Amino acid sequence: MAQQEKMHMLTDYVYKNILEGVNPKLRQLLVTGRAYQKALHGVSSAAKAYIDSMTSLASVSKQSKGATSDIGAALLQIAEVQREINTQSLDMIKSFHAELLIPLESKQDSELKQINLQYKKYLQGRKIFCSPYEKAQSNLKKYRKKIAKTKMGFDPKEMQLLRTSNEYQAKLEEYQRSSLRQALLEDHSRHCFLLDKLCVMVRNYASYHNKAHELLTHRLPEWGELCKQPNVLPEGTEALLREYAGSHHHSNSESVYDMPASNQQQQQQQDVYHTHNATYPHNAPHTMEEDPYGHHQQQRSSQSMPRTITVPPPPPSGRPQARALYTHVGTGDNQLSFTEGDIVTLIGDKKDGWQYGENTRTGRYGWFPISFT
Repeated sequence: MAQQEKMHMLTDYVYKNILEGVNPKLRQLLVTGRAYQKALHGVSSAAKAYIDSMTSLASVSKQSKGATSDIGAALLQIAEVQREINTQSLDMIKSFHAELLIPLESKQDSELKQINLQYKKYLQGRKIFCSPYEKAQSNLKKYRKKIAKTKMGFDPKEMQLLRTSNEYQAKLEEYQRSSLRQALLEDHSRHCFLLDKLCVMVRNYASYHNKAHELLTHRLPEWGELCKQPNVLPEGTEALLREYAGSHHHSNSESVYDMPASNQQQQQQQDVYHTHNATYPHNAPHTMEEDPYGHHQQQRSSQSMPRTITVPPPPPSGRPQARALYTHVGTGDNQLSFTEGDIVTLIGDKKDGWQYGENTRTGRYGWFPISFT
């Protein structure tokens, strides 16, 4: 096979591969890319709704007067971090559309026509160069056939026809090399364009994920520290409880500890008795009670429970004690908290599985389930 025929077959293959192989796959890439972009927008919208819900929950937790304000603040920080990441993801989606889909779509529309024209131009040009070469080859063969029987050595006309054929062959081969180079360059250029746009997107993805990693891990140890001890109240909450305890002690100092010594212990025992009965952890009727000493109990309703006295007088000797088998965390002001192994002094009788008592370690009073001891 002549060299120019091999070059023609390769040139023809390159053009057909661009038109029938690369372009259809590029169109498929654009279609799936637009579907991918739409899906990313859906994920971003769902993420925004999720982050808004988290922000709402965190605001309620932060404004709570209990022990969750610091956790609520951490939840708000996490929500803001995720909101920032979601904002960056929207920027990435815009970049995906502007820096990949639009350029590829534009290049495909413009260059598809250009490739078709180049391919047709190549085929037409080849015909122009092939026709004189093939004619010269035909004339040379006919002449050689004509003089085959009478040839007696050097024939000037044969040499002239041979030179003409060689000249046309050289021009055809030069055209084939030039056309093959142009086809290969066109194919290479289109693939380089695609790779360049994808590299831009890879850099954007890398920047997005690096920034997200930095945002998420910056305060992660701090957030994790807040939830390491779910059964231990924060120091600020404990200080608040101590403040309330001190205030209650001051308000009752005259009515208990300023009594004559002979009556003081009896009054203390009566106060503890009325306190633990008033704060029994079940709904109680809406009543007003008066103790034997003429002191009116606080009005209480079935929807709330009175505050437990946190600094009562020391328990009388001889009361039974129990050891805590499990940790109990009180859910209200009238319930007693203790950890496994604490010693609890029992006060009064059991009521529906609940017992009133004092934690000898913390000095606090309240109700607790007797099954925990």
